[in-house]
Amino acid sequence: MNIYQTISFSTYPYLQSMFKERCQIKSVSMAQRMEQLIAAFLNHELGTLAELENKLVAFKEHAPRETKKFKFTVRIDASLYAALKERLAQMNARPATFFTYLMSYEVGQEPSQEDYKRNAELVLETCGPEIVAVVYGIQLFIRVGTNLELEHTRYVLDCCNASDFSKFYSTAITDDPLVNILYVSREK
Repeated sequence: MNIYQTISFSTYPYLQSMFKERCQIKSVSMAQRMEQLIAAFLNHELGTLAELENKLVAFKEHAPRETKKFKFTVRIDASLYAALKERLAQMNARPATFFTYLMSYEVGQEPSQEDYKRNAELVLETCGPEIVAVVYGIQLFIRVGTNLELEHTRYVLDCCNASDFSKFYSTAITDDPLVNILYVSREK
């Protein structure tokens, strides 16, 4: 049986909302993702503390100006937290600051196509029977010689009934080789 420790720290409201959004896309709770990131840091998979700090600096360049006024509370495995505190003590770093670095690291990572697909599958499962498909992306290709190359992918989340899916997406799926609709459906 795992023993959990409740951790509270102040962070930037916009950063917390972006972190929450990324966790939803990855279909994990914020606490689960925080534990995954801590484990990755302890295994030397995320880079140095200075590199993580640079992620926060980069985030703040494009974020609204705000103070750390959002109180974030998360439950973390106590043994994982103890290992983290020990490692941070060697670096003279505070856990609260480190958690803000981790959140900015996550926000700076682009979710994968698989993350968006998994999120669309979860949305489809929770929708009523009138929703037959969830579109999670649109890919645009360009022709280069005799090949098609991916030019751009736009991720969306569009819950469609049969009529809307047919009206807005089915023609592109069947008739346009330069457009690829990424979707999950009850019929696939």
